[in-house]
This record gives sequence, structure tokens and C-alpha cells, in this order.
Amino acid sequence: MVAATDRDAGDSSPVVLRPDPRHRMPGRGAWLHPVPGCFEMAVRRKAFGRALRLQAAVDVSAVAQYLDIQHAQENGVGPTAGRHQSEISQRTNKAG
Repeated sequence: MVAATDRDAGDSSPVVLRPDPRHRMPGRGAWLHPVPGCFEMAVRRKAFGRALRLQAAVDVSAVAQYLDIQHAQENGVGPTAGRHQSEISQRTNKAG
């Protein structure tokens, strides 16, 4: 993940953490296991500010959303998994 700010707003803009799975975004970055439990612990311990050497509060909503989506896809939950499951059900019903 990378700490990003709005360059046009100057230093007064809030710091937003952005997921960077390809490791290509500019800016100061930090590593985080892509597991919701690790993310929750880092938020509780306020580890992002220390890891990214930030003084201001950090908006972590983009990373939280990314991890929820990724976690759902890995566990077979979500729009893609649901569509796949309905296709399997339709094939099974037609074959029977």
C-alpha cells in the first residue's frame, strides 16, 4: 500500500492509503499481509502512521475495501463466485 495525497491541495489534504498490488505507485509504501485480520490489527495499533512516517491521520477505507473484495473472492463469496455457482446449478439441472 502507498500513502497518497492530493497534490493540488497542498499539505493540508488528508493522507489516503491506496492498495498497490503491483508495487508501481509512487510515494512511500508499506507492506501488509493481504489478510483482513492483519489489517485490523494494524489499524488498532495505529501502525500505518509509524510505518509510513506520517504525522496526520490516515484514511484506510480504500485498503479495507480492497481486502474485503479480495478476501471474498478467495473464499468463494461475491458476485463472481455467485454467478459461477448459478451456472453450475443450471448445468446440473439440465443434465438431470
